[in-house]
Amino acid sequence: MTDSYTILYISRAADQLNEIDILELLENSEYRNNKKGLNGILLYGEGSFLQVLEGEESLVKETFAKIEKDKRHDTLIVLFEEKAKEMVFRNYNSKFNLVIDKFDWLNLNEYLKRKRRMGLESEMEELLRPFLESRNFEN
Repeated sequence: MTDSYTILYISRAADQLNEIDILELLENSEYRNNKKGLNGILLYGEGSFLQVLEGEESLVKETFAKIEKDKRHDTLIVLFEEKAKEMVFRNYNSKFNLVIDKFDWLNLNEYLKRKRRMGLESEMEELLRPFLESRNFEN
């Protein structure tokens, strides 16, 4: 298997976006990333996005370059970027995933906990953990 490439970033949603715009952005991202063969997750909560993009290096970098220019994102910060021997989300539904409701968050947390118990946690997953564990759902 060839090495994969991973980028993890956070950004604020631009002020002019409403709930319909956010949902449309999430769904379009899921469709495009799956079509390109990218793995990863996209989370949205409290006005912020957190996204992990994994896959072939040129595809990840090309996709991220478009995101950096997208006016729907504000204050974009890269938390992690590197070549990796293995994709963290390769076996998590084997596609690019949206994480938008309580069920999605619980499933993602369980997947990452299983990997951690097996001693397979990566540096990128360590960066994700506090964000995921701090998420509260009122429903």
